[in-house]
Amino acid sequence: MRRLAALIALAVALVVLPAAGAFADELADYLEAAEQADYSGRQLVVTIVEGSTTAEIYDVDHGGGVMMVDDDTIVGAGSVRDESEGVEVSEWNSDTMGPRYNTADPTPVMRLGRDAVQIDVFEDELLRARMVFDTESSAPMMTQVFDGSGQVFRWSSMLDFSPTASPTMKTMGRDAEVEILMTSATVDLPQSAAGYLRQDAYVGPNDGVHAFYSDGLFSFSVFDLSGDVDVDEFDTAPRFEANGYEYHRLVTPSDMWVKWERGDHTYLLVGDLPPDHLEDVLTELPRPQGLNFFQRMWKGLFG
Repeated sequence: MRRLAALIALAVALVVLPAAGAFADELADYLEAAEQADYSGRQLVVTIVEGSTTAEIYDVDHGGGVMMVDDDTIVGAGSVRDESEGVEVSEWNSDTMGPRYNTADPTPVMRLGRDAVQIDVFEDELLRARMVFDTESSAPMMTQVFDGSGQVFRWSSMLDFSPTASPTMKTMGRDAEVEILMTSATVDLPQSAAGYLRQDAYVGPNDGVHAFYSDGLFSFSVFDLSGDVDVDEFDTAPRFEANGYEYHRLVTPSDMWVKWERGDHTYLLVGDLPPDHLEDVLTELPRPQGLNFFQRMWKGLFG
């Protein structure tokens, strides 16, 4: 299971540094500038799902398109590593996607006593995200993500901030032994799901596949694994229902994990997409094995 753990870490890394989409040229410019920005400090990340809150404070150090988290992990577009080992994809597809989102005009604001600019991102009439970028460095200072009812789903904010990266960050991980993941030609997963386009697919563990999806703003990975795969993190994960099917869901401050089985396949989704997007996506992916008559009757009687 060590390789699967590494691939899950890679999936989280892909979420941390998504490609800039084409939904608004101006926002894409800000995201591209933020990807290359130098900055460091402490970041608070909070996720709220069905009244349950998870939160974490991270030490972040960003420069040259990569980020060091808590002084021991380097993540970048298509790679994750520490001082000794890492995983990296052989190809990183950053194709832009269709105009799912639109933006309001940038608004000057102050953040941590610094000049910044705020951009609101809309999906139709719904405010989907609010982003604040430091004017001097282009660093992302704050991001709010809203669910389908307009409530805050995720909030990340710099608590301390410096417009410089440390020399340590630029050298860490250079000597790590990196496993290169090759692209997979056999993918039994849809090309798109609820507005998210499959960007790449890689060879996974257990003769499975790791597919990466994005809509330009949010992203997720799906692992299609052979057999009943035990993932320790789900040992105490609660169940939730979506579109009449039951899944295991684990909520972390920065992403959500969903696990289910169908036949001799185990599926694992890791992503930062909002809950309403997640339900829509799950309807277009292979679904869990349905309950039989007696299971449905028992569930109806006893919940």
